Amino acid sequence: MLSNRRLLTQNGTPLTRQGSRALLWWATILERTIAGKASREAHKKRRDRAIRASHARGSTLDEIAAQTRLRPDTVRAILRDETTAE
Repeated sequence: MLSNRRLLTQNGTPLTRQGSRALLWWATILERTIAGKASREAHKKRRDRAIRASHARGSTLDEIAAQTRLRPDTVRAILRDETTAE
């Protein structure tokens, strides 16, 4: 059985290098979008603006709660521009 270090992709790049790049890409995405309090707060602000805009254009509270998997109470607080417990 060959080890992963010997397996090559079609263009000759070792799979371990491909995997390394994929994991680095994933870590970068996570760091930029989720990690850190400032990033989480920025994400929540963007999400809240999108929720309010969706509601203003006709989406119901129940539709928003179901789609975003947020509790209806949380969606109500977002629509009133109040802070949420998240």
